[in-house]
Amino acid sequence: MPRLVVAGPATVFLACCVPAAALCQPRGLTVTVSGTVSSQTHIPVVGALVSIPRLALATYTNDAGVYRLSFSGDRLPQADSLRVERIGFTPRTVGVALEPGPNVVDVILTQNAVALNEVVVAGTAGNQERRAQAAVVALINAAAIVPTAPITTVEQLLSGRVPNVSVTHANGSVGSASVIRARGLSSVSLSNDPLVFIDGVRTETRSIGVNGGAVSTLSDLDPWTIETIEVVKGPAAATLYGADASAGVIQITTKRGTLGQRSFSQTLSVATSTLRAHWTPPSNFATCGGNDVLSTSPSTLCRGQTVGTIVSDNPLVRGDVLRHGSGNEVEWQGRGGGPGFGYFLGYGYLGERGTLPANDVRRHNARLNFTVSPRRQLVIDAGFGLVRDMNHQAEVGSNPYSFLLGVAGNPLTVGTPTDGWFLSGLTAVGIARIQNELASTRFIPSVSARYQPLSWLSQRLTLGGDIGRFFFTRYFPKNDQGWYGGNADLGQVTELRLALDSWTLDYLADARRALGRGWVLDASLGAQVIDRSVDSVSATGYGLATNASNTLSATAINSAAGARTTQRFVGYLAQVQLELANRLFLQYGARVDQNSSFASPSQRFYLPKVGVSYVVSEESYWRRHVPWINTLRLRAAYGTTGRAPPPGAALETYANAPFVFNNGTQGAGVLPLNPGNGDLRAERGTELEAGLDAGMFRDRLSLELTAFDKVTRDLLIQKPIPPSLGFTQNPFMNLGRVSNRGVELAARARLLTLRSVGLEAGATIATLHNRLESLGGAAPMTTNANGLNQYREGYPLGGFWSPHVRDVDVDRGVATVSDTAEYGGNPIPTYQGAFFGDLTLFRSLRVGGLVEFRGGHTLWNTTQWYREKVLTVSERFQRRATLSPNEQLRLFGPYAGSRGQAVASSAVVDDYLESGSFTRLRELSVSWTLPASSARLMRSRSATITAGGRNLALWTRYRGWDPESITFMPFGGLVATADYFTMPKPQRFFVRLTAGF
Repeated sequence: MPRLVVAGPATVFLACCVPAAALCQPRGLTVTVSGTVSSQTHIPVVGALVSIPRLALATYTNDAGVYRLSFSGDRLPQADSLRVERIGFTPRTVGVALEPGPNVVDVILTQNAVALNEVVVAGTAGNQERRAQAAVVALINAAAIVPTAPITTVEQLLSGRVPNVSVTHANGSVGSASVIRARGLSSVSLSNDPLVFIDGVRTETRSIGVNGGAVSTLSDLDPWTIETIEVVKGPAAATLYGADASAGVIQITTKRGTLGQRSFSQTLSVATSTLRAHWTPPSNFATCGGNDVLSTSPSTLCRGQTVGTIVSDNPLVRGDVLRHGSGNEVEWQGRGGGPGFGYFLGYGYLGERGTLPANDVRRHNARLNFTVSPRRQLVIDAGFGLVRDMNHQAEVGSNPYSFLLGVAGNPLTVGTPTDGWFLSGLTAVGIARIQNELASTRFIPSVSARYQPLSWLSQRLTLGGDIGRFFFTRYFPKNDQGWYGGNADLGQVTELRLALDSWTLDYLADARRALGRGWVLDASLGAQVIDRSVDSVSATGYGLATNASNTLSATAINSAAGARTTQRFVGYLAQVQLELANRLFLQYGARVDQNSSFASPSQRFYLPKVGVSYVVSEESYWRRHVPWINTLRLRAAYGTTGRAPPPGAALETYANAPFVFNNGTQGAGVLPLNPGNGDLRAERGTELEAGLDAGMFRDRLSLELTAFDKVTRDLLIQKPIPPSLGFTQNPFMNLGRVSNRGVELAARARLLTLRSVGLEAGATIATLHNRLESLGGAAPMTTNANGLNQYREGYPLGGFWSPHVRDVDVDRGVATVSDTAEYGGNPIPTYQGAFFGDLTLFRSLRVGGLVEFRGGHTLWNTTQWYREKVLTVSERFQRRATLSPNEQLRLFGPYAGSRGQAVASSAVVDDYLESGSFTRLRELSVSWTLPASSARLMRSRSATITAGGRNLALWTRYRGWDPESITFMPFGGLVATADYFTMPKPQRFFVRLTAGF
């Protein structure tokens, strides 16, 4: 008799929660139907629903595409039918014998190049089939990708799989954040991050800065519990989401059980990984002077050398600071159900140690989803997600305590307390003892009820929340070696307690009636309320008596600050859709939003949407004349969204200020802070997109082509006001316009479908043209202190501007530079894409890979600039005498303007504005599905061993460490593309065993 294998305490839990019928074999004659579901290229189809409808039996295929149904065979007929369904494939029904004992039925599903009947969740109302949607909605089948790919976060799952959705893995520290952009940057002062919904509930996605890096709440989520991800890239489809949707929407759907499944299956996956820092830190160089070579010199590298000797040192290599990191993963999932109910349970653990000291992450995820149908017309879905994350971030970036400032040290200090590092007395030992810990706990509950009282009327009500508590601690241990300087040497503690709460209430009603002559009317009405609150308390203290007690209460002197904001979005939406013969669809929708960010609570903004979708290939004339294009859909959409300002931005505000009475006592007073703006409006984004979806050569080739033009008006910009008004902050005003336009192409092909060999390949390619059309009369603005990244009309957001070398006069020994800053490059990639492939051999060996590319943009190699122009410790600077006189003057000056005025060497950055283009082998994996006999040795139905890696190769002309490594320098919605002592991404190699029971 087959056995159910559950490790540890899970056995007790399942025994209590799962019906006995799901855990025990039925008595009497037992019939078992099992097999493998695969595609035409022999790739296992994960999560396919396999059912015997007449017996109300169903189950899902596991990560190896294996299914199993077992039931009592008493008084059953000898034959029946087996139905197999999966999104993206044509459903198939096959005959099956129901004889006592094992019955093996393998099923091959035909993949739909263009799955027009696929249900789309994101941004839809009324008819949710893809054929009816006027705007493109990208789908990522997470359940099929994650088990065999080197993926540990949602950002990695998104990377390279959707055209014009760029994911920049900005920092190579484990547990650090990524930057996600959909169709470019469209705001100057507000966030350009897309909204994220989980099972219809808005969640809080925020990056929390951690000294040279950042941690994102999106990274907390476990990709193993995700069924699909749908990505809406712009206003054309995001109208139904209302305010803040201009930057796109990511809709995550988690895994669930199926009503009437009457079975239980589980999957256990364990993995181990190694992280390797595949870069070599550059050495520091210096030239020995007269005092440095003396026998009494503290400089050990120069002592006894001749004057002018160039010496070098590499503190990171000498101190063996970089190390091999490691990781461990455990994932368990259970799925089952019975008459009228279904459930999914999941638990995941990820533990990783980075390639720098003091960098590690431990993440726990648990999820329970339950579906029940008390009546035929009513289905209730309830879910609960729990996240517990402990994240330790190392000191990186340009902050004074960064490990990476080891490449900014001076070799002349080797042998002194500075010992070749950046700060006196501060070496790797002291830096490693600084603790940056972010502990987060999140609860993500949701409940949704779908009620269809009449055949033509359906209703959906969703209620859920994201309740997050974040506790960040930065700790400098008390020391007497003078590592940190100032109060930090006395022992310093900084704490931030942050509460992020978001609640969503969403109602939608759909009515569908036939009008005659093939016309059908779909009408939808709905409302949405989103309530968000942010509550933060921060405090800093110094003066610890002992390092054994390193809490804020143990400090001798401390101070604190706090803030609380609430924001409420209320939206009402309606949509009308006319459908002709299930081929032509005409949509008109609108949303009216109110937002508490404005001065007037009754202020509303209107967000319309129109669209058309036409399945041309289902016309009779098309099949006769163009048979090689078996599927063709034409679509076009126009829509509008708004983007609300920060809470209270429209209000006049004041700051607390103490004052002193005549008798010497202190009192509380106020000073003007921000004059506010009672006429403030939301930013308004409009987008027109048009395209086609085509399946050709009997669905062997699929194409998805889209052109878009997105314009954002009424930009929220803080315009400077005269200081004489007395306010210390500039108010937000609606000024200017930004445009983003481009073309997106996604293609996929089945190249080989032989008996023992299957090959699929595909590509995504996208272009993007970003332009600041107008600043509404405001002066050009800069994003950083040196003015290098600026907002100027007619150029991309955050374009590089600096004086350029115009002429080199060797005779005079001077290089002439322009008197004003000139345009130096676009920080936003103008093209990007990916190539991917999946090769299956002998139906058991599978090789998959993903190559990403990005280019047409400029990256500021700030690390090299700082080492050469500010600290002068680079080899090129110290050996500048070996360069030609022309090259030496061009790179290092001296510089002068056209009128002969001196120009600082650090102001000339021509040679450090480099092409950021790159191609990267992002993912590579090899999976072997063990023979059934080997799987049975583990008492499992299937077993797969997967090995592979991430970030395995890089091709680029960029001279820095990593063209993807960018420093978080936020200015509103922009993250400037500067590589400023940023940690490069490590290579990650992994081995994983996945077993299905």
